[in-house]
Amino acid sequence: MAIFTSMSFREAIAQYDRTSDADKVKEADLQRSQVLKRFPIARWPEMTLEEYALGQEDTEDTFCRWVEFKTPHLGSIRGGHARKHIIYKHKERPGWHFPKDLFDDERMAWEQLRTDFVQAFEYANNGNWLEIEGLDVLAQGPALRLKTLHIYFPEDVLPVYSFEHLRHFYRLVTGEDGTTNRSEGVQANQRLLAALREVADLDGWSTKELERFLYWWSDPREARRVVKIAPGRGAVYWPDCLRGGYICAGWEKIGDLTQFESKSDFKKFFAGVHEKDYNGHPPAISRKGNELWTLSELEPGDLVVANQGMSKILAVGQVVEPGYVWRDDRDVFKHTVTVDWDTSFESTIPQQKSWAMSTVKKVPEALFEEIASRARGGGSIVKKMSPVDPLYQRISGALKRKLNLVLYGPPGTGKTYTARRFAVWWLLRESGDPRADTVLGDSKLMADCEQELSSERNSDTDDFDEEGGREPGWLTRVTFHPSYTYEDFVEGFRPSEQGARGLALHLEDGVFKRVCRAAKAHPDRPYLIMVDEFNRGNVAKILGELITLLEQDKRGLTVSLPQSKQMFSIPPNVYFLGTMNTADRSIKLLDVALRRRFAFIELMPDLELLRGATVGELALDEFLEGLNGRIAESEGREKQIGHAYLLNGGEPVSEIEDFADLFREEILPLLQEYCYDEYGTLAKFIGSELVDEQANALNYEKIDDAEQLVRELVKTFGSKSGGDE
Repeated sequence: MAIFTSMSFREAIAQYDRTSDADKVKEADLQRSQVLKRFPIARWPEMTLEEYALGQEDTEDTFCRWVEFKTPHLGSIRGGHARKHIIYKHKERPGWHFPKDLFDDERMAWEQLRTDFVQAFEYANNGNWLEIEGLDVLAQGPALRLKTLHIYFPEDVLPVYSFEHLRHFYRLVTGEDGTTNRSEGVQANQRLLAALREVADLDGWSTKELERFLYWWSDPREARRVVKIAPGRGAVYWPDCLRGGYICAGWEKIGDLTQFESKSDFKKFFAGVHEKDYNGHPPAISRKGNELWTLSELEPGDLVVANQGMSKILAVGQVVEPGYVWRDDRDVFKHTVTVDWDTSFESTIPQQKSWAMSTVKKVPEALFEEIASRARGGGSIVKKMSPVDPLYQRISGALKRKLNLVLYGPPGTGKTYTARRFAVWWLLRESGDPRADTVLGDSKLMADCEQELSSERNSDTDDFDEEGGREPGWLTRVTFHPSYTYEDFVEGFRPSEQGARGLALHLEDGVFKRVCRAAKAHPDRPYLIMVDEFNRGNVAKILGELITLLEQDKRGLTVSLPQSKQMFSIPPNVYFLGTMNTADRSIKLLDVALRRRFAFIELMPDLELLRGATVGELALDEFLEGLNGRIAESEGREKQIGHAYLLNGGEPVSEIEDFADLFREEILPLLQEYCYDEYGTLAKFIGSELVDEQANALNYEKIDDAEQLVRELVKTFGSKSGGDE
C-alpha cells in the first residue's frame, strides 16, 4: 500500500519496519547468487548470443530470461515488449530482432552489445558511472542496463530502474527537481542513491532495503487498475488459485504471452488461432484477445476480483511480483498472474449480467466501492483503498508539467465526471491529505470533500484584502458560455445601487482574479480552476491579455490590467482544468496561441465499460463500436457517441425497455442533428429498416416497439458472442 506524500521523508524513516521486508531481502540475495553462478562477470567477454537472448526454442536458461522473469526480487523490468533486450529471437517467426539501422546481422550486433556490457562493468568497477551512458548500443535498453549493473554491483546501484520512478523519489527525498534526460537513467539512479546515503538514519541499509522503503513510503505506481477474472467456468480452478497465490485463465493454444514482441503481434496470432472458436466474428475475436492480453499488462499494485458467476465474489487480491507467469506445470488454464489474496471480500453482490460473457473485465469505481463495502473485518490488503484510474495519473502529470489542461472528446465520454473526481483526488493528494487514499472509493466522502474544497473560507492572512475577509476555496468551478466575458472572469465595471442617486458603476474583481490573489497568499497550496464547456465561450476574449501569463515560464510576470491599472500576475500554484465537447467545436478550431498554452487529453468512448453487457441479443459494446465506426466515417471521429449514453446509474443498461428509451430520447436525436435531416445518412447509421428514406421519416412503428427495435439493431450490428474461456 502506498503512503503517498501524506507522510514526510523523516516520518517515514521513523515508522518503517526494516524487519517487515527481511524475507524479500533474503530472496533478492538468493536470486542474485543464482545469476552470478550461471553468468559470472568474468565470463562476459566470451558469452555467446545463445546464452544471452530471449526467444530461442527449448532455451529457458538465458541471461535475459533470468533478468526479466526469474529475478523479481531484484527489481522488475517486466512489461512492454522484448525490444528492451536489444537483441532477441522472434519465437513465432524466423529471424532475430536487433538494431538493423546499425548492424547487418545479429552476430555483429551481439559482438558490439557484449563489448558495451564488458566496458560498462569496467567503468562501474572504476566508479566512472556516467561514462556508461555513452555506450550507444547498451543505451537502447536502459532498464536492462540498470538491472544488470545492480546484479553485478549491488551496493552501487539501486534496484529502481524506471526513470519516472527515480525522478519521483528524488523529488520527494531532496525537494529538488533533479530532472535529467530519459536516456540518463544511470545518472538519475546515482543521484538518488547519493542523496539517500547522506541521510544518517539510513546508514547501513542495503540498496534492496532502500528500494523496499521507498516503494513502501510513496509508491509511484498508484495508478491501479481493477479487473475481475473468473478462475474457470463456475470458478472450478479457484482452490488452485487460492492455494498457489495466483489467478488463472485459459486460451492455452496461444502459449506464453511473453513471447510476443507487441500487442499487435499477439492479436494477429490470437485471431489466427481462435477465428473458428468465435465464428469468425471480428469484434468477438478482438474482445477476447484484449481480455487475455490484460493479464500481461497487470502490474504490482493492481487489484484482481475473483468471481464465480455473475454475483459471487470469492476474494480480492493485489498483484505482486512476478506478475504474469505462464505455468507449464498446470494441465489447463496456464496463463496466471501472481496475486496476494484477501478472502475477507467474499460476498454476494447484485447480479452483474455483463460478467456472464467476460472472463476478464474492468471493474468500474462504483462497483469496486460496492464490493469493498461488503468486506468482512479489516480487509488486510486492499479494503477501503480507492483504485486510481491510470487516466488520473496521466492528467496529473500533464497538469503539473503544463499547468493548464483541457479534457476533450465526443459527448458522453465522461469529461466532466472525470474532471470533478480528478480535481478532488488531486487537490487532496497534493496537499498531503490522507483522504486522497480513499476518496475515489467512497461516494459520500467524495461529495463532502468536493463541497469542502469549493467552499469560500475566512482569510487567515493579512495579505488577502477581499471584502469581508472571505477568499475562494482550493477548487473553483465555472462554466463558459457565449455571454461569459472578461469582466466576469478577470475584472470589470458593474452597476450598483447608490440610493437616491440611482445606479453607479464600480470596479469588481472576477473569479480568476480572486483565485490568483488567494493563491499568492497561500503559495504552498494548489488552487484549481475547473472550467466546464471550455469551448462554448470566446476564450481569447475571456482571458484577454492574461493568455500570455498562463505559460509556465511566465508565471509571476506582471502586466497592468487595462481597467483597474493594477499590476497583476498569475502565481505558479494556480492550475487550469477545462472540459470540451468536440461535437460542438473541434479542437483544431481553437486559437493556435491558446492551444500552445494548454495540454490536451482526449477522452474517447470506453468500450471496456460495456464489454459483455447485452440487451436481449444485442451486445452493447459491438453496437456502440459499429455505430461509432459509421459516424466517424461520415462525420468525423469527434462526433462519436460516448459510453455514458448506454449506462444507467454507472452500469450498462440491461433491460430492453430502458435501452429503447435511451436510444429514442438521447441517441437518436443526436444522430438526427448530425445528419441535418438527411435520412439517407441516418439509414447508414442505424439501418434501413428503422429509416424510411423515401419518405424522409423514421419508421416509428419499429422504433416505438422496444423488442422490434432491438431485433433490427441486432441485424445491423450483430448479436452477442463469446463467453468465458
